[in-house]
Amino acid sequence: MKARLVFLALGFLLVAGGSAEAQVRRPNAVDRRDVARARREAMVQNRDAMRHRRDALRLRFENLPAEQRAFLEALRAERREVLGQVKSGALTRQEARDALRAWVQANRPSRPGR
Repeated sequence: MKARLVFLALGFLLVAGGSAEAQVRRPNAVDRRDVARARREAMVQNRDAMRHRRDALRLRFENLPAEQRAFLEALRAERREVLGQVKSGALTRQEARDALRAWVQANRPSRPGR
């Protein structure tokens, strides 16, 4: 009698567990396609936004006065040099940060209109 009750209880648990699992909604192929399509569209929009921002920055750089453009190009070169020193271990990151700030303060051109 006890064996029957044990088997009956196990059977009930198996059926109850199976029905609860059947209620979990799994995405079908259409849902997965919609999610993939939305992801691709978001990636295209992000890529377009990044391209637009990069073009706007390039245009802004091209429209800078020659003095400011030269300053930015020199700053890029200085930054590359300092980064190389950090990678080689000659400078710490904080020392590099301080060196670049000092370089900017020493070489910054005056703003137009001031």
